[in-house]
Amino acid sequence: MPLPTITQMRTSLYSLAAFVSLAFSHAQAAEITAATTGNWSDTSTWFGGVQPGVEDDVIIPVGRTVTLNENVECGGIVVEGKLTVERANRTLVCDSI
Repeated sequence: MPLPTITQMRTSLYSLAAFVSLAFSHAQAAEITAATTGNWSDTSTWFGGVQPGVEDDVIIPVGRTVTLNENVECGGIVVEGKLTVERANRTLVCDSI
């Protein structure tokens, strides 16, 4: 069996790189809901134990208080409970509130 040429190897490598890039670019944003009262940075505050990411939509339900204890960026946020800020110089950036 003959070895592949340099051109064939490059084509395969470019195809693989394009596939991996495409797979990561279509990552879906999640809807992350506060499971309990707590700090934003604490994973136990959120259902699934996952802190909301940059593209995730956040829901703080009635009866729950989430304290913004770090600078945060998220896709959108719905506050039915309470969102408090630990100190004055915190930043919350969202696509929609």
